[in-house]
Amino acid sequence: HALTWAGMRAVTMAALVTACLLVTVSESKKKSSSGCKSSKSPSEFIKRSSQLLSKGQTQQALSCLQAAVAKFPASGGCWESLGAAYIDAGYSEEGHDALQKALAIDPSLGLAALKLGNILAAQGHEDEAIEMFERASRARPDSPIPFNNIGLSYMRQGRREQAVQIFHEGLESTAVDAFGRGMILNNLGLVLKDTGHIDDAIRHFEEARSLDGSLESHANLANALFDVGQYDEAEERCREAMEANLRDKPLIVI
Repeated sequence: HALTWAGMRAVTMAALVTACLLVTVSESKKKSSSGCKSSKSPSEFIKRSSQLLSKGQTQQALSCLQAAVAKFPASGGCWESLGAAYIDAGYSEEGHDALQKALAIDPSLGLAALKLGNILAAQGHEDEAIEMFERASRARPDSPIPFNNIGLSYMRQGRREQAVQIFHEGLESTAVDAFGRGMILNNLGLVLKDTGHIDDAIRHFEEARSLDGSLESHANLANALFDVGQYDEAEERCREAMEANLRDKPLIVI
């Protein structure tokens, strides 16, 4: 059956809209790619890839960083950023290789050491993981996160005294508002609670809750309050968490 003039026009308009959309997407990709290709230094590549990651454009960021290491193969920072992006995107093997290259070039890279430590810990290689976390801590002594991860490795090994010691060291060595401090407070509280120091545990959970307001800190505090018979206070902490619809957020910086 022959199309009417209106039908033909509708088909033509639909084709035109589709073409325009394709051009828009293509131009967007070109801009992302050209913005990366025009980078003239490792720092520019890293900055551009961070912008892409912040927009959820993971594959474009990976392409950008792959171009960075091809252009600047001696840049430990580029390899570190590529490895971290691979890990966060779920490419563990590629991330592991890139992070190792980063540390081979510059052993002082904190993020690379932290990410490799996390990989080793997930594989059950706690001693090797601790070595990496210690390296990360030396690179960033102001960050609570390496201290926290060392303590977690000790906890998994059953070395509670060492865990408590490193948690305290992390709290004493970092600023009161440092990113990740709440993790140490929560985990220290858990160790203290398990060893019968419930009042100290509650104090650390309360400090963590006031600092980061995370779901974990609310839950830990509520459980501890429940254990000592403070049911009304425990219920209030649970209610706060539910009303705020709290969600824990992944930590990606050190």
